[in-house]
Amino acid sequence: MLVLRDEEEHPRVRWQSDNAFALLQRHVDALYEFRGRGSSVVSRLFDLICLGDFSSTYLALLQRVDPMPVEMIKRLKRASRK
Repeated sequence: MLVLRDEEEHPRVRWQSDNAFALLQRHVDALYEFRGRGSSVVSRLFDLICLGDFSSTYLALLQRVDPMPVEMIKRLKRASRK
């Protein structure tokens, strides 16, 4: 499991994330925490988005699942047009 975080997260979010991380460690085989890199919030968020996209695509390919169908995103786009 990947946990994506930012250095400037709100103290309450940090506290919640730390507690969730501690609880999850007991129930998963592997848990990795990644923090966005960059000099601004936007650059750090983009860094985490890229990592998340790459990771989900790579994991899908490892499982022999086509990562291209994004039915839920298509549904969201259709719903937002109404």
